[in-house]
Amino acid sequence: MNSKQLAVLVAVAVVSSGCATVERQPVTASLSEMLSGRTLVASRYPTSNFTAKMESGLGASGLLGAAVTNSLGNQLGSQIVQENDIADPAAVIAAGVGKRLVERRRMILVPSDDATAEDDRIATLITTFPRADYILDVKTMMWMLFRLPRDRSRYQLVYHARIRLIATGSKKVMAESMCKVLPADFGDTPTRDELLDHEAALLRQHMAMATNKCIDVLSEAVLSR
Repeated sequence: MNSKQLAVLVAVAVVSSGCATVERQPVTASLSEMLSGRTLVASRYPTSNFTAKMESGLGASGLLGAAVTNSLGNQLGSQIVQENDIADPAAVIAAGVGKRLVERRRMILVPSDDATAEDDRIATLITTFPRADYILDVKTMMWMLFRLPRDRSRYQLVYHARIRLIATGSKKVMAESMCKVLPADFGDTPTRDELLDHEAALLRQHMAMATNKCIDVLSEAVLSR
């Protein structure tokens, strides 16, 4: 896989995951002061597709080859997370950011009652999570392993998550931002066996690093300094 083919795969993955450009919109200082005593619920979604680009697209080229590879990658990724019981990081990120809102803004966290949103439209979220003044909406937008173009035996992890703070009364997004964890953040390029040996211990370690980074990055959007 050369750099051009890798770029095509990324483009297909972005489209299929619904990942769009998010303009950073941090919470205003005035709103931050008004959050004290307000109730907060964290959204929940079905597990996002974890895509593992470990095989080629059966010899096909261009967008068709990328689409085939993307489909195979989704199947393999699902197998990896199911066999190793790896959870979508979004819920842990939401819990981490929510904990900071409770500690620093004295918000009141209410349970989601295990409800799961079918999509990320504001109307859907408010209908699914109606018990709070604000919805802390964290969603995994991209979660995948890529084979390195320069060394096909090694892989890199990419993870993107979006956060929104939604006011249920006004049905408006009060803050929004994106966290992007890229291969350079991990400092190594392991082989497939290194990633998946010992119940995917190294992959879990990389996902923990991505999760912690996103908690820090996304907290900045909803905590005015």
